[in-house]
Amino acid sequence: MISGKPQTELSVERTVSETFDLYFKNFATLFIPMLIAYLISGGIGAALARFYTSSIPPVPTTGVLEDVTNWISKYLSTLIAVALVAGLIGWIIDVIAYGTVIKCSSELIENNRTSLKGAVRFTARKLPSLLAGAILLAIMIGAGLIAVIIPGIILGLMFSLTVSAIMIENVGAIDGLSRSRKLVSHRWLKTFAILLIMGIIVIVVSGIANLIASPFGGYGWVLSSIITAFIAPILPITLTVHYYSMRAKEQPAAPTQALS
Repeated sequence: MISGKPQTELSVERTVSETFDLYFKNFATLFIPMLIAYLISGGIGAALARFYTSSIPPVPTTGVLEDVTNWISKYLSTLIAVALVAGLIGWIIDVIAYGTVIKCSSELIENNRTSLKGAVRFTARKLPSLLAGAILLAIMIGAGLIAVIIPGIILGLMFSLTVSAIMIENVGAIDGLSRSRKLVSHRWLKTFAILLIMGIIVIVVSGIANLIASPFGGYGWVLSSIITAFIAPILPITLTVHYYSMRAKEQPAAPTQALS
C-alpha cells in the first residue's frame, strides 16, 4: 500500500495496483459505505417496482385514445413524481457514499488510519458542494455529449477529480472544478486509460451481478446490490490515488547534486 503521499507521479499500472492494494487491505471500511448506499437505492427501486405493479393497472390496449389519455392523466404523473423523488434520494445517498470512500481513502494514504464515522460526518457537511459540483459537471458533460461526443469526454476527464478536490482540499464546487482541471492538465490520456480500465472492471462485475441475481426474482436486488457494492469502491479509490499522483507531479523535482 502507498506509504504516505506519493512523492512522484505514478504510472497507470502503479495507480491500478495501489488502488486494489488500498482497497483489499482496508476492505470493510471502504466497502460498508457503498454496501449501505446500494442496499438503500436497491430497496427504493424494488419498492417503486412493487408500487407500479400493485397499484397501477397496465396501459389500456383497447386502442381507444380516450382510455389511454385517461390512464396517462391518472397514473403516469404520479409514477413520474414517485420515480423522481426516489431517484433524488438514491442520488444523494450515492454521493454521500462516494465522498465517504474518497475521504477514508485520503486519510489512509496520508495517515494510514481513518474513522468511518468521521468521514461520513465530513461528507455530510460537504454535501451541498458535492451536489453542486455534480450538477455543474453533469450539465457541462451533457452539453458536450449532445454537441459532439469528444468534447463531452474531454470535459469528463478534465473534471474527473472534482469530488476528490472538494473532499481532500475542503473547497467548494467551483474551486473543485478548477482544481481538477489544473491537476489533470497534460495528463488526459493517462486519466482516460486509468478510468477506462477501472470502468470496464466495474461494468463487467455489475453485469455479472445482474445475471446472478436474475433467477431470484423480486429479491434478486439484494444479491445484486451486494455484489455491485463489492466493486463500486474501486472508482472513488482510484480517483483518490490518481489525485495524489497528480499532486505529486506539481512538486518541483529534487535538485541533483553535481558531480565533483
